[in-house]
Order: sequence, then structure tokens, then C-alpha cells
Amino acid sequence: MSFTVASAVTAAVVKRYKPEFAIIATVAAVFAASVAALTAFTPVLTLLHRLSSPIDNGDEYLAILLKCAGAVILSALAHDICKDCGETALARTAELIGAVSVLVFSLPVFTKLFELAVGYIPL
Repeated sequence: MSFTVASAVTAAVVKRYKPEFAIIATVAAVFAASVAALTAFTPVLTLLHRLSSPIDNGDEYLAILLKCAGAVILSALAHDICKDCGETALARTAELIGAVSVLVFSLPVFTKLFELAVGYIPL
């Protein structure tokens, strides 16, 4: 967190003297912090993989979960960057794209649930 605070201060100073470079500094800081966060996420991913392996199609469901989480995180980052640039419409569009992505990625889960539900209904 100290990195992000230092980056915010740096971006504020840069914005005062060269506003066109402030967004570049912010995006670079977001990228660096995201890489660090993903690196720290490796033990969690290992644990999730170990927990999902005994479940039928557990790896498939874990992949769906990770895709959805990634879509949410990336759309939130895109939203914040667009909002910082003053592009409110693009920020809302980033949120919408994230929500649609989660729906698309989770279609196999909904399909499986529907198939299970239909299997229990006597025809």
C-alpha cells in the first residue's frame, strides 16, 4: 500500500508540472502494483487448485471462478483509470463490459445447473 500512496503523490506532483504525463505515471503504477498483487496471489491459487482437485470438474469450475475474478478486477481498474482521466462514460462502459464478461464466463455453470434441474423434473 505504501507503493500506491507514493505513486499517488508522484502522480500529483507530475500533474502539476506536466499533466499529460500524470496518467502515464498512474497507469504504470497500477500495472506494477497489479503484478505485485498477482505474485502474492500464487499461494492462494495453489490452495484453490488443491481444494478443487477432488471435485468432479473442479479445475473447470476453478478456471471459471478465476476468469470472473479477473474480469471484475480488470474492469474495476479500467473504470478507475477512465474516471481519473475524466472519462465518465468510458468508466461506466468498463463496468458494463466487466459485468457482461462475468455473465459470459459463467455460462457453463448456468448450463450445468439448468441440466441438473431439468434432470430432476419428471417429463
